[in-house]
Amino acid sequence: MKDNGNVKRLLSLINTDKLMFLLISLALLLALFFFPPLDVIKTTREISLWVLSIVIALYIFNLFTKAYRWHILLAANGWCGSFLHTAKIFIVIMAINNITPGSLGGEPLRMYLAGRKTNLSAGVVSSTILIEKSLDLTILSGEGILGVILVFPFITSHIYYSVLTTLVILFVFWGLFLYHMVAGRGDGPPQWFRERLIKRGRMARSTLLRKLYLQTDKFVNDLYLGSRAYGNSRKSLSSTLILTLLIWSNEALRVFILAEVLGINRELYRLDSIIGMALLSSSAALLLGVFLPGGVGHALTIGGIYALTTTSVTRAMTIGLLSTLTSTWVCIAIGFILLLCEKGKREKRVSKRS
Repeated sequence: MKDNGNVKRLLSLINTDKLMFLLISLALLLALFFFPPLDVIKTTREISLWVLSIVIALYIFNLFTKAYRWHILLAANGWCGSFLHTAKIFIVIMAINNITPGSLGGEPLRMYLAGRKTNLSAGVVSSTILIEKSLDLTILSGEGILGVILVFPFITSHIYYSVLTTLVILFVFWGLFLYHMVAGRGDGPPQWFRERLIKRGRMARSTLLRKLYLQTDKFVNDLYLGSRAYGNSRKSLSSTLILTLLIWSNEALRVFILAEVLGINRELYRLDSIIGMALLSSSAALLLGVFLPGGVGHALTIGGIYALTTTSVTRAMTIGLLSTLTSTWVCIAIGFILLLCEKGKREKRVSKRS
């Protein structure tokens, strides 16, 4: 009991607002270290506010498109709530993901909030998140393959075949994983797996372990059922696939616009290479750039890829930085505003009750 009290006391000392502030500060310091502020500001002045507004508008459209895709996944499992309600949860979770390494810090919270608001089980909600991530990784790998093929004249053959092989392996793996989830045989996990879990649960001496095994069995079963419910709906399958293609084509378009305005596309000469660079840099940034918080990895990946094909490294890095500022930090700002609004509503409810 004493240990439990110490754990609770430690958790109570953790201030989520301070933790978020520290993570954002760390991301800003990393960005300032890699991007010389004066050079970047000077280059950024060449871009008009109209162009930046268009790029930001495209990202906001993308954010709501992602939220609508998740809404379709939830609806396939029987939820009939409003899209705006789903969008609020999704945007706040994406904001948390953007300030945590790996872009996965908000997913446990998404499972909790979605389960509480939609009354769906944790396994079913997890299946929607897993399908969403699998769709993203499959399409991004496919876009990366197309991008590498189109920019072949600008990279050496050794790098070309290494990158292409890696992307093909990713595409095949996630494509097969997605297919197994939504179109696999049977209506649940393998029977031997379930029997083993249940048997171990019955043999466990501890009540806690017994409950853990049984809860794991229920979670895995619900995960399979949620995936099958999505796979059995052709409308949901086609809609989410089209939306995923639209989402990541939108990301490539945003990078393409920034590269065009900064004059980097002129150094590539050919239209196929210009499109290939936008596809390759945007897909690589989203596949590799998630490991640093605050979009720093995203900016470095885009800037680094464009730096290989241009004489101006500052312009290349400016593309990466602006792409991040007009996406990651816009999402963080919107999520923060939504949290403040929710906090204000909660305080009003408390004041009315008192």
